[in-house]
Amino acid sequence: SSASQQASGGQGSQRGPSMWQRAQKRWSALVAAPRSRIALQMRAHLGEDHWQAFVRHAEDKWKTQFLRAFEPSTHVLACAGPIGGGPCPYQFSIYTHSIA
Repeated sequence: SSASQQASGGQGSQRGPSMWQRAQKRWSALVAAPRSRIALQMRAHLGEDHWQAFVRHAEDKWKTQFLRAFEPSTHVLACAGPIGGGPCPYQFSIYTHSIA
């Protein structure tokens, strides 16, 4: 949506179109795509009307925040470690400005 593009910098931001495209693809794979992991399991349980309402709610409430996670102020995406705490066992990081 234009609000999401504006809030996250859109394709014209410093990080370049590649990070924007990756962030959008991750969102779609998680929530918005008709065959996303969540859609495949939840659409049958909720019914089409409630499913569409859920997707709208998720996009309104969470999409911008999700996309912003792909543009950290440090320009580095890094493993933060397990949810339960502790260091990242992989010590993985990507400098986002180097992605083309």
